[in-house]
Amino acid sequence: MPGPSSPRHVFFFDIDNCLYSPDLGITRLTKDRIHAFGQSIGISPATVADTCSTYLRDYGLTVRGLMQHHAVDPREFNNHVDASLPLESLIKPDPALRKMLLAVTARRWAFTNAGEQHARRVLRCLAVDDLFEGITCCDYSEPDFPCKPERRAYERAMQEAAIEHPH
Repeated sequence: MPGPSSPRHVFFFDIDNCLYSPDLGITRLTKDRIHAFGQSIGISPATVADTCSTYLRDYGLTVRGLMQHHAVDPREFNNHVDASLPLESLIKPDPALRKMLLAVTARRWAFTNAGEQHARRVLRCLAVDDLFEGITCCDYSEPDFPCKPERRAYERAMQEAAIEHPH
């Protein structure tokens, strides 16, 4: 990974639907997998979409609502959802994105509400994984991991990027 161009300036890049186009359909595939997982743990097919939407709204991520109300292990959820996405067949290297990222003179940092494995897969598929100094993601091994839009998630990103005095 490249060294920092400045200890003070960091540009955070959201990964999903930002570094790649939402038109790829990954959000739809993810929702389908989330709903299938919800049904597999006993949520009614008639209510699974609304239940998952409510958890997303109330907890920032559907998986956090599933953890709270259904004792779901987030690593199991990840295996059935993000880890099962066919990213390698959907996301292709993007030379224009790479060129744009190379033009950014600040430190480049990836930031996602997904887990680390998903983040690394996406960056690798785009062929830009070597351009980021670090990644802030959800750590599913933590019982109460922070996620966007919570302030704790942004504080974690700034801490991991070694930002001492944000402006």
